[in-house]
Amino acid sequence: MELPKIEKKENLDFSYKTITGKELLDRIYQGESLPQDSRFLPKERGGAFKYFNLSEVGGFLGDRVDDKFYPIAEISGEVAGLAELEKDPYKEKNFWIKFISVDEKYQGQGCATKLVGEIFQFAKDRGYSLEESFYSDEGEQKLKKRVRELAEKSGVELILHK
Repeated sequence: MELPKIEKKENLDFSYKTITGKELLDRIYQGESLPQDSRFLPKERGGAFKYFNLSEVGGFLGDRVDDKFYPIAEISGEVAGLAELEKDPYKEKNFWIKFISVDEKYQGQGCATKLVGEIFQFAKDRGYSLEESFYSDEGEQKLKKRVRELAEKSGVELILHK
């Protein structure tokens, strides 16, 4: 089902913050044994986030729940965009940017760019470097240049992939 995009001229008021894997799981499950927010299901089952995999949130596969963080963009209490940061097990004080994904109905609003800004602020506040993810074709066009600009502007070291 194709979701309509919100008109760009509608100036949406997103808020941004970074939460832990446990906080994200609490939002998704809301105290129940099954996910209560279907937007976090796989994309082919109606989920909103292309690269998100619920089974990979910290704690499910034996990894520590505090090894992953989730920068989110919210609007009216709904998660509109999300990214995943994972602590690099091989390099001290480094996060891997695993993915950045924005619900289709909020794309084209600058949400991903501001979410990248949240990622860099989170890393800067903690003295971490970042390793960029491998980009999808769409991400390559839309975000790669912006990620590198923000790295330079913020002073956060960005480990690049060729």
